[in-house]
Amino acid sequence: MPEHSGESMMRQTLDAFGGGVVRLGQLDGLRGIAVLVIVLGYQAQALFTAGSFDHAGPVLGWLHTWGWSIVDLFFVISGFIFAHIYIGGRGLGSRDELASFTFGRIARLYPLHLLMLGLCAVLYWGAAQNGEAALLTHLFMLQGLVQPAAYAFNPSAWLLSVEAICCGFFGLALHAGRPTLLKVSIAAIFISTAFILSFGLPGGPWSQDLLMRGILGFFIGQILWRRRVELRKSSPLVLSVIFVLAIALDMGNVSPLLPLGLLAWPSLLLLALRVPLLESRVLLWLGDRSYAILLVHVPMLDLIVRVMGRQEGSGWFIVGATLLYGLAVLIAAELLYLLAEVPTRRLVRGRIDMRDVSLTRALPSRG
Repeated sequence: MPEHSGESMMRQTLDAFGGGVVRLGQLDGLRGIAVLVIVLGYQAQALFTAGSFDHAGPVLGWLHTWGWSIVDLFFVISGFIFAHIYIGGRGLGSRDELASFTFGRIARLYPLHLLMLGLCAVLYWGAAQNGEAALLTHLFMLQGLVQPAAYAFNPSAWLLSVEAICCGFFGLALHAGRPTLLKVSIAAIFISTAFILSFGLPGGPWSQDLLMRGILGFFIGQILWRRRVELRKSSPLVLSVIFVLAIALDMGNVSPLLPLGLLAWPSLLLLALRVPLLESRVLLWLGDRSYAILLVHVPMLDLIVRVMGRQEGSGWFIVGATLLYGLAVLIAAELLYLLAEVPTRRLVRGRIDMRDVSLTRALPSRG
């Protein structure tokens, strides 16, 4: 939503506010909290019958209505991290660097997506939009662009295709040079904002906004990193007020994505960078598995509802059932992480390292 791995390059990159090499675990922790809020605060309501949350209070009410929008925070985090790693590092000036970047992105996103797509095809073939055409769009990572395929098989997978597009724009622009990337970032923010303002609908989520949501968040993350020194001086109180006002603002007949994307999530990211508690072991563990959690939680929810139907009961029953669902998601994500994600990452890292060694040996000696 997304660099979705907590065990990511982010932990060995430059300080977000300048300085030496540090571990930016705060963004891992923020990602971990965000994915847990999406799973428990928004998606889990589908386990229960209509009306179960009529008196849930303002916080749960907001989550049940707008929790889907938290996904956009992942794009802001990704944009910040990629800028942090590549703009702040050696860049992508050579063809070999661009090729390694492209291979690494595909290899990072595709294997787990393919595994979950296969499982969902077996479990849910023929349901709703699930069919041959939708399967092809998912196989070619186009599900975020072709409707109604975005919500076929594994609905959360639309993030992957949008993230892949954002990474493609980023890689090509940075390959052309840092000034070009800055121009692309500004243009991307302007175009996505204009699109959402012109064509965005109230409420949501809407499939027509998927690509522009990702582009807006990703390239805002780029600008946040570029202006990190000035933004470091901003008051935490001011950032907190901006965040609260942005999520509470009633946009009426205008899409809510603009105050959330332009104000709420950027201010939350800047606040997170100042909270050491987000680097706690539990939150880092959760951040490590956020990618797997995103891909597994909706298929598991669908499976539970198919087998058991929607539930109803007292407040304590709802709390207990929600926590049990969350625990099941975490167990499944842990298995995916250990048995699929980590081995794939090690294989890819080994291939890239071997490729770099071969290229180095092929270079003429300067002696």
